[in-house]
Amino acid sequence: EQYQGLGFSILVRILAPPGHGKADQMIMFRRARDGGNQTQCMLALATCSVNIFRDHRLCYQLSSQPLGPDMDPYTLPGFERRSRRDFVKKTFNRLLNIQAGVPMKATTGAADLLPKGVSFADMLQLLEQTHAPIHRWFRSGRGVELQRVDSAFADAVLHFFIDVNICCLPVHDSFIVPASAERLLGHAMCLAYSVTLERLGYPGPYPPLAGWTSADVEAEVMAGLPQA
Repeated sequence: EQYQGLGFSILVRILAPPGHGKADQMIMFRRARDGGNQTQCMLALATCSVNIFRDHRLCYQLSSQPLGPDMDPYTLPGFERRSRRDFVKKTFNRLLNIQAGVPMKATTGAADLLPKGVSFADMLQLLEQTHAPIHRWFRSGRGVELQRVDSAFADAVLHFFIDVNICCLPVHDSFIVPASAERLLGHAMCLAYSVTLERLGYPGPYPPLAGWTSADVEAEVMAGLPQA
């Protein structure tokens, strides 16, 4: 009754496993608007979200040259500002997906994001030089391969939580679980990533994760992982 008047057509309560208490409940609403287009709004109580910095690190690991956890593949000299870093990230993605021989043109608004005196062609050259170790991934149309690995990783995490009967919601590059399952989520994400890549023949370090509720929790999770 307390949710009446909110205009939601469907109310789904997603509960944590028995014994976790009300603090670990998550409530999700779904409503239909504008000719049936659905939007979602989730109210989460005592939940946590841990996200993975996998992005294009996969290219390096699949080239048997994994990046260290402190290395950012989207940092270029002169492009440290957040808006410019995002521009580099999008351009990196375009390089992975564009086919060989297809000219790559600057997007609308690119001139406003480039440092003074730097052209889009200059930026492309710098980007490709910086990531020379994975040059075979560029202009190859192989971005879909990364998506397949990414989906296998996410599938492994979700199936683990199905098996242990804990709700886990994937949101972009994050997973949302009850707060009491934060450590379990960290373990699951690291092991799923490691196993997925080992099966492809490319073992490497555990992925960098972010979104922890504290540095102590992160340290505890990482210390409890199997070490090579």
